[in-house]
Order: sequence, then structure tokens, then C-alpha cells
Amino acid sequence: MSGSRLATAKIQNAALLYHGVTVESGVFIGPAAIFAHDKLPRSINPDGSLKGETHWEVGPIRLRGGSSIAAGDRASECDRWRRIALVAAGAVVTRDVHEHSLVIGNPARQIGYVCRRVLRRWKLDELARSGTLSG
Repeated sequence: MSGSRLATAKIQNAALLYHGVTVESGVFIGPAAIFAHDKLPRSINPDGSLKGETHWEVGPIRLRGGSSIAAGDRASECDRWRRIALVAAGAVVTRDVHEHSLVIGNPARQIGYVCRRVLRRWKLDELARSGTLSG
């Protein structure tokens, strides 16, 4: 986690947070969540020489206070996860997650809203019945 900034948060086993990730207070990061944000993941330059620290183009990821990132989530090239956002298990996040939003899927899409105490359901029961929420 070199170069990452971390506040009081709960981070589960095998979560991977790389350089450039900022975690605010009250964030939950589930097991095996990965925050990979190199915009051009290559180990060598066009001339064949190895890339050094200065050659990496890192896009920042900021996890805002109260956000919950479930088990197995993947994030790349997104700038912000807004306060109190909830990202469902296995979601692949490729853009900003709005404040108080519930996102699922690959790519992650908003299906509802959350508040500090209660998940407000928006078509969640319909999605569960249709099999959209199953793995």
C-alpha cells in the first residue's frame, strides 16, 4: 500500500489497494476487493526497457466516508466513490459512483439508493426474481 492514504476503515483479508488510493474514515472494503488503476498497464516501454516509477500513469481512486465495497469488487480508472455508496459483491466499477447509490454488475450500474441506516429498494425484488442479482 505504498503511497496510499488510509484513515480509520475496515479492510478485509486479501484486499488490494495500490499507490494512489485514498480511503476516508468509515469505509468498509470486503475480502478480495481490488483497486487497480494504472491507465496503461505495461511493464516495458516501447523501446523494450523496463518501466520505472516515473513511467506509471496512475489514476486516483478516492473512497469517501461511509462507502461499502463488497467482496470481490474490482475498480479501475474511477476517481471517486461518493459518501455512503454501496457496491455489491463482484461488481466491476469503471466510473464514479454517486453519493448514496447502490451499484451492481459488470460494468457496475446503479439500481437503487442507500442511506445511513436502511437500504431503500428500487426494483431490487424484481431483479432478484429475474435472476439479475445471481452470480
